Amino acid sequence: MNTVRLLVSSLALGTGLLAGVAAAEEAPAAPATADAPAGDIVVSAQRRNESAQKVPLAITAISGDTLQQQTIDSAVDVAKFAPNVNAWNNDGRTRPRYYIRGIGNGNVANNAVGAISVSQDEVYLNSLALQGFPLLDLERVEVLSGPQGTLQGKNSTAGAINFISRKPEFVDTNGYANLSWGDYGQRQLETAAGGRIDDRFAWRAAARIERQGGLALNRYDDTQVGDFTDIAARLQLRARLADGAVDVLASGHYRHLDATHTPFYAAIQGQSAPLGIGNRNYDDSNLDDTQKLDSSGGFIRVDAHLPASLKLTSITSYDEGDRTEFLDGDYSTRELSRSYGRTKPEQLTQEIRLISPDGWFSWILGGYYFHERLNSFAATATLSNASGGTPGYYYTQFTQYTNSAAVFGTTRFDLTKKLHLQGGLRWTSDDTSIHLVSQKATSPVSFSGTSAWYLPGSTGQTLTDIARQNQSAHWNKLTWDVALRWEATRNISLYGRIANGYRAGNFQGQVAATTPPGLVNPETLTSYEAGVKTQWLGGKLVFNADVFHADYNAIQVSVVQSTVTGINAQLANAGAGFSEGFEAELRAQPVSRLTLSGNLGLLRTRFTQFTISNATANINGNEFARAPHVTGFVNADYRIPLGHDSLTLGTDWHYTSRYYYIITDEKSPALQQAPVAVGNVRVSYATHEDRVTFTLAVNNVAGATYTTQVLPYSYSSYGYTLGNPRTVLGSVRLRY
Repeated sequence: MNTVRLLVSSLALGTGLLAGVAAAEEAPAAPATADAPAGDIVVSAQRRNESAQKVPLAITAISGDTLQQQTIDSAVDVAKFAPNVNAWNNDGRTRPRYYIRGIGNGNVANNAVGAISVSQDEVYLNSLALQGFPLLDLERVEVLSGPQGTLQGKNSTAGAINFISRKPEFVDTNGYANLSWGDYGQRQLETAAGGRIDDRFAWRAAARIERQGGLALNRYDDTQVGDFTDIAARLQLRARLADGAVDVLASGHYRHLDATHTPFYAAIQGQSAPLGIGNRNYDDSNLDDTQKLDSSGGFIRVDAHLPASLKLTSITSYDEGDRTEFLDGDYSTRELSRSYGRTKPEQLTQEIRLISPDGWFSWILGGYYFHERLNSFAATATLSNASGGTPGYYYTQFTQYTNSAAVFGTTRFDLTKKLHLQGGLRWTSDDTSIHLVSQKATSPVSFSGTSAWYLPGSTGQTLTDIARQNQSAHWNKLTWDVALRWEATRNISLYGRIANGYRAGNFQGQVAATTPPGLVNPETLTSYEAGVKTQWLGGKLVFNADVFHADYNAIQVSVVQSTVTGINAQLANAGAGFSEGFEAELRAQPVSRLTLSGNLGLLRTRFTQFTISNATANINGNEFARAPHVTGFVNADYRIPLGHDSLTLGTDWHYTSRYYYIITDEKSPALQQAPVAVGNVRVSYATHEDRVTFTLAVNNVAGATYTTQVLPYSYSSYGYTLGNPRTVLGSVRLRY
């Protein structure tokens, strides 16, 4: 399919529908903003602006100001603000992994798709290569826990995370500039500005450049490991047409990342002992683990106010990326294994929604289309036998096409003034196809050249087939949700929610001699949730809590097993499992100068039906990977007035209990992360009206050492990555 032609057609469809209504020149309806009490946050999780306290599901909203105050700059770092949510950047900043209520994605293939719908400005991003962006000029982030199978795009069995940018406003030009510097060569410059051009047009632009030196020294060639340069920019233009009846927002973005991989360390030991973590300051590798990513895209959003106070919204988007990576597969100076990968995702989406005005009966009707073309090339080789390895080479190359279409609708009834019922349906049709070839050289290999060892021609011989796959698959699924909310008082509401989510099937993206091509079926999840949302003292105290149980079926999991020929990793369907637990969130301002917030998550997960052919372990009864029983977060900020200026002291701590990295081995101490608490402290001095703010932050102030990934390489050797060490960052921020 010609992507340019498809993009033009979709633009014509979305904007053409709306152009016809502009002639009506209806006066725009008032924004559908609920009566949000003081201190509350207005969200758009259900495609309407409303108080987070009135949304009948577990939702955490983090303001852009909070992210800046706590020096949060990477997408995965928002996870700590929500209970039972975990995330990490194992591949630097290129392929983040998110887990909500123990449900996520452990697949490392280039075509891996998560169980959490990650969106930027309501545009769903499918490829992991597009999800690791730096945080730039955000209005807020919304974390929705539990399946979002009606309104949130696709593949949302676990939940959704929505990153929402600051939009152009029809006000005088304003903006900010933030300059930061710190140890490990940290340098950051972020700036944003915008305002009205005239009564019809407004703009906003933002840019960020961040540099960091290495987190470790590679003693093999005396180079830095873990360093990066990350550049991002966004430009938005907004137009109010037809006397304000039509609002058009055009947005474009670009990112360039040039980095070395997060340091990998090697540990050789028996399985019965905890992982033998060495000196984190040194990495030993005979290959520079470099990675690069370029991504760009944009969208056009049109909101038209129609007669009868209806609103029609069209969002047309296009995104593409190009990621390359070199990696030392044995984590050592020996020439045993090295790998190369290149991923090029290209996606187009079109969503149209018709929204009724608020009232005792309201509704949303919509349609959604998604198209992706993904090109992937991955090669693995051993170049010489000087270190005991046998020279060898194999590669896998594929192109995968995905098309998804959906129609959806939600309704909301006011049964009484205090009792509200809502529900939704979504019918999804998914088509995917793959064209794959995997080949290997006959060992031992005499490479004709090693500068481009990853290319098939470097072996100088005719390659033999490992596998070929030309396969298509199609699925249809109806997902739904229903919720009942009771306003016991103006400040106390209780809700119950039953929701169903679905993640489409996928192909085995990692193919090797021991891992043949394959297809996994779609997974489904049905969640039962009950919660209470309360506010006290005029919004100065907010306490929310919920309990949940989710039945999980045909679970897509990454199965890693030790075999006599090495480590075998493949994508498979587990029969069934469950996730259940408790969550609580608190925001409080007990006195005018002190602000407190925090959350607590309790979690229990189990596989109840899981049989793997030739399994080396019994899976039934095992817990999900990366599903700690307890997560907790506390934050405190104390503001001291100094005339017109102020001094703010702040700290936050995030705790996770023990969890497992691999579902097939939950007995080896080396494959577990022990309980850990990571804390940060900061002090800020702000001048009158926060025009200039000076901040000094120490992250991981206690210097906690903890792993973020552990993978077995053989029966007795492991590769692992570590969380960031203690770092110091100073910044100055100017607002105008």
